[in-house]
Amino acid sequence: MNAAVGDDQAAGLRQWAGKQKRRETTEPATADVASAAGEGKSIGTKQTLVVVGLPSASYENSQCVVEQLERYAAAGKQWVGDPQQWDIVVAEMARQPLQQLAAECQRWVLWVEPDINGFQRAYYGLKTLQQAGAPKRVLLMHPPIASSRGLITNVEGVAERFFGTQLIRVQVPHDMASTVNES
Repeated sequence: MNAAVGDDQAAGLRQWAGKQKRRETTEPATADVASAAGEGKSIGTKQTLVVVGLPSASYENSQCVVEQLERYAAAGKQWVGDPQQWDIVVAEMARQPLQQLAAECQRWVLWVEPDINGFQRAYYGLKTLQQAGAPKRVLLMHPPIASSRGLITNVEGVAERFFGTQLIRVQVPHDMASTVNES
């Protein structure tokens, strides 16, 4: 019975997303995580990372994104480089229009918070990405969670199906999921 309830809930979320969509895109995505995140950064220069979907309480403090970059670096993801060298821009607080940000910045993140409004915020984040003309390959970030089978998998499905966006999920070993590099 639990599986049936989970399947029904996922179907309900997909149905809700289908009703919310305005248009569907079909651009395929084929490159890897490093190209989506921007491999080959120069040492000493900041790379811009535009983040959508943060809870409003995090607009002024994007430390959660830096902490996730630190987890990636600790797990050996070389494309991260120095997590402190990323210039984090919260799209909802950006001073310039999002279309201008999309034209200037190639590296975007959809943040998914596993709270009661996480799916809805992710959906509107995907809609924001589409309306801004952001890349169709976007890094998916979220705080460490026990399982990605529910919320994260549903968000990935909605991104592909309704927005033509490929979310790139970076795998971090379970034993490193709560480890933050304290340099």
